[in-house]
Amino acid sequence: MKFEDVGDAMRKRAKERKGKRRYRRVMAGLTGAALLSTVMTVGIPTGKAQPITDKSHEAQNSESLADRYKDYLTTKLRELYDEKIAEKKQEIIEGILKLNKPEQKHATANKVLDIVATAYASGPEDNGIWNDKTHIGTKVRPGIIAVDPNVIPLGTKVYIEFSNGEGMYAVAEDTGGAIKGNRIDIAMSTRDKAKQFGIQDVKVHVLEKVLDV
Repeated sequence: MKFEDVGDAMRKRAKERKGKRRYRRVMAGLTGAALLSTVMTVGIPTGKAQPITDKSHEAQNSESLADRYKDYLTTKLRELYDEKIAEKKQEIIEGILKLNKPEQKHATANKVLDIVATAYASGPEDNGIWNDKTHIGTKVRPGIIAVDPNVIPLGTKVYIEFSNGEGMYAVAEDTGGAIKGNRIDIAMSTRDKAKQFGIQDVKVHVLEKVLDV
């Protein structure tokens, strides 16, 4: 081998060794960079225990909370329903009481009379030839009375106050042979009720004329 060839071979080997060292340095650098990147991405453990989430336990808690909320709403709705029903019942009761309560006597009565009251019913037994008709031609019925027109004019509305505190409104539409002065005859639906009424002392509040007779 020539001297020049030996020199070329040595230079070639030196060049190869230099390339291998450069390759190892590059690979070492790349490995270090990769390791650093991994640590930064994943994170270095801090020593604190990380919580373990139990999905089934969370689901059970959610279902339990939903059930409690549902029960709460159901209870509140039932309370509101019962409250509204109670209010409606009270309104109905008050309405019934108002319907059954007799009207208060008129505050502007023209006069108040002490009257002896009896009762009668339609038919020939009580009303003779007039049968079921009043003096002015209307039907004998509850809510009308026979009067002495000189004391209480026919067609006049009155309020009759009984001794027990109860009362009723009536209109003077009839007369009677025995009804003179401070006396009235109150029409009833049956003869039995008329007999049960008997004779009573009442106060008659003369109100206003409601019929043109």
